Amino acid sequence: HYGIKIKVNDADKDPLSVKTELYYDTEAVPVYSHTKKVTDSGSGYPVIELPNLPEAKAGSYTVVVIVSDGTSVGLGEYSFTVKETVYLGAEVRHTPQWEDNRRQYNDKMAGKPKGQGSSGTYKYRPENMFWPGESLVLRAELGGSPISVTAVMLQHPEYSAVLKKDGSLSPVSPGHSMYSAEMWSASMQNRLGQGGPENVVIRFTARYSGGKELVRDVPVIFDQSDGLFWQIHRYF
Repeated sequence: HYGIKIKVNDADKDPLSVKTELYYDTEAVPVYSHTKKVTDSGSGYPVIELPNLPEAKAGSYTVVVIVSDGTSVGLGEYSFTVKETVYLGAEVRHTPQWEDNRRQYNDKMAGKPKGQGSSGTYKYRPENMFWPGESLVLRAELGGSPISVTAVMLQHPEYSAVLKKDGSLSPVSPGHSMYSAEMWSASMQNRLGQGGPENVVIRFTARYSGGKELVRDVPVIFDQSDGLFWQIHRYF
């Protein structure tokens, strides 16, 4: 985030027209322009705080201020640099329907002794435990402007996804962007968690210009539980 404030003065205290142009990097056309007329109230000219500035991008900016009193013109030029603040947060969720299935499964298991059922040491299914046929909802929160955002299951790299910006609001920072995708393949239901709980890692990678990368690992568990995927889905 950034802000620009303009303070002007005139020896004759004439009314002034103040035009401000904002240029980004080497672009010849300003990315922003604003004009305002100001007068001296007796204690000086008011500070002009520029409204609705464009979103900051990493790079160099030049501010050109043109001040006119009707007979002469003054020109000022100022520069500043915006550095990209990169950030990656990631999570793996259930779809709403399968989250409901998970909760109902836990309710069903509440009256059974620990260890009963193919979940083994798990009496209840935690939030990061999935049935192998589920679609994994991938969510990532990004700071900066990544070139790409991807996710891959490290133990089974044939399962991967490309995340796209979805337009939703960030719960952490208004300057961050939210990216999402779903990871699913029909082969997952016969390949994952068949012999009991299987621990895997979903690795999120955000790539930025200049070769910079951010990586976040999210551990999840696959477990077939009591019956086949389609039976559980239909049961609940």
